Amino acid sequence: MRVLGVDCGTEYTGYGVVELCADGKLTCQTCGAIKLSHRDPMAVRLARIFEGLAAIIREHQPEEVRHRGSLLRGECQVGVKAGTGAWRGHAGGVIGGT
Repeated sequence: MRVLGVDCGTEYTGYGVVELCADGKLTCQTCGAIKLSHRDPMAVRLARIFEGLAAIIREHQPEEVRHRGSLLRGECQVGVKAGTGAWRGHAGGVIGGT
């Protein structure tokens, strides 16, 4: 199974693709960050995230995509959402989540 993990941020959106091999080992296929400028309007930053992630998905063809918020549970998730405000909501929407 191959999974793309994404961590949306205001200046960088981090990503990593990992694969669980048949022997149970987890291997990193790629990782990096999409550089964003805080000076750009939100629409430009969101488009840059979309384009960057679309290219990664085309190249690595993950079976699943997870963003940082979907990995947290309960009170931790509420704290993350409250602390990051609208930005994480908008950026998470680019990858189909909040």
